[in-house]
Amino acid sequence: MGNLLDYLAWRGDLPLAERPFNLVDNLVLSALAYVHLDGLVPGPEIGGDLTIAQAAAMFEAQEPADHDPRRLRVVPDSLLPALAATRRFRNARLSRHVDVVDLEDGIQFSALTIALDDGTTYVAYRGTDMTIVGWQEDFVMSFQPMGSQRLAADYLHQVLATTVGNVRVGGHSKGGNLAVQAAAQTTDAELCRIITVHSNDGPGLSPQAASAARVDRILDRQVRIGPEFSIVGMLFNDEPPDWIVASDAPGVMQHDIMTWQVTFDALSTRPALARGAIEINAATAGYLDDADDEERRRVTEAIFGSLSAGGAVLLQDIRSPSFGGVELVLLSLTQSRGQLRRPIRHGLRVTMQALAGVDYAAVFRKSSTIRLTILGVVGLFLIMVPGLGVQILASMAIAGLVFLVAWRMGRLALRFGRRYAIRWSHIVVGGAVSLAILVALTHIQAFVLPANLFVGACFLVGSWTSVRTALPMLSSVPRRTTRAVLHIVNSVVALLFGIVALSTAGMVLPFFVQQAGQYLLIVAVTGLALNIWDEKANPYLQHVE
Repeated sequence: MGNLLDYLAWRGDLPLAERPFNLVDNLVLSALAYVHLDGLVPGPEIGGDLTIAQAAAMFEAQEPADHDPRRLRVVPDSLLPALAATRRFRNARLSRHVDVVDLEDGIQFSALTIALDDGTTYVAYRGTDMTIVGWQEDFVMSFQPMGSQRLAADYLHQVLATTVGNVRVGGHSKGGNLAVQAAAQTTDAELCRIITVHSNDGPGLSPQAASAARVDRILDRQVRIGPEFSIVGMLFNDEPPDWIVASDAPGVMQHDIMTWQVTFDALSTRPALARGAIEINAATAGYLDDADDEERRRVTEAIFGSLSAGGAVLLQDIRSPSFGGVELVLLSLTQSRGQLRRPIRHGLRVTMQALAGVDYAAVFRKSSTIRLTILGVVGLFLIMVPGLGVQILASMAIAGLVFLVAWRMGRLALRFGRRYAIRWSHIVVGGAVSLAILVALTHIQAFVLPANLFVGACFLVGSWTSVRTALPMLSSVPRRTTRAVLHIVNSVVALLFGIVALSTAGMVLPFFVQQAGQYLLIVAVTGLALNIWDEKANPYLQHVE
């Protein structure tokens, strides 16, 4: 498997006449919309076009100061030259490039028209870039139509009026939302020319936007693609994507289109969404269903008013002292607490409702829950009385050693007693001596060595067990990445504790036992939380699968 750049290397030598347009081609052209083409590709008011090969040559010749690379970091600069190096796309003609960032009206919009060699046209809408106003629009769509949606509809009308042949419309993230919104507002005559509407992990239309568009008219030609951990693409969408694509990124980072995995000419797909994404989407949908438009507006104004309080334009600017830094953002948020108080209470209520819906009886019937509860109790005990914990752990270690010796001696006596004249009195005396030693060890110093050796061995075994548990989760379908990562973290921490315990076996370290207790308590609480998570996600998994 590979990403979009690998696809261009594998299939770039095959023209569209030989291998027709496919879903991966759609991803490539949606990604192209993120490339900085302002000043290279002519806009609608100028007219004209140029090939991808010509645009790539101009792009590589321009000075770095001609644009701010921090704004467009979604795709690498190598994408355009890679397209230009292929027979499949190098002669495609680019035109009508639009790039609008309007801070006053809160609009971030960009679109590109691509005339392909097969006689069709692809209209690509850019998704959210690194501007604060762009992210603000993503929030605004939850309570009112966006300015960029209006521009997207006007843009598509103009393209259909000035081109011939069939048209495909698409985009990634917010660009996918704009593609759906624009196509839904076309006339019947215009819609006849639209082959497909591609939404690549794009959110659906909010009730406010959908009421102004006839979305049902384009359902038969709409194609939704999203990664396993689709969050953005599930907003205002009740059903999972038509195509769930594999990604080599963790969690929410799978929204990055350059992490999506493809084969030679198709998507590398998964059968269902990741359970972590399902749980997050359920909680988000619950909040959106219960919050009214005015509440969403207040949240949006408070958050983005605070982010831009110091004059920051890009998300990266927020960290800069020149714009007040994070401190100014936090100060501004505290002044907006009146706007946020009700949404925070609402969010907590949704969380409590989600927890209340868990079948706790089923959770505590699991054997893993019982083990985790015992582990938590032991951890709490070690935290509260580490000195006594050292003695008990040492007693367990010595008792285990005595039992092991006695068990082996007993087996030896039963099996070879007659042959080698082994007497039971020898075993009894040995056991009595061991018990005497155990009783005599009443000072904490005497317990340190066996306690640390015992704890160290337990941590090493626990580390190995966590690794063995995590590895199958990374390759399972669907992948259980969150749980696997937690197991790996547990493994690393347990390994470090084990090394410390063994390397300081002769030292008096009740504090170390206390730290070990804290670790056990954290493992227990985390494990119980994941069990509850699994129980909460099960109904959604059954719905998806």
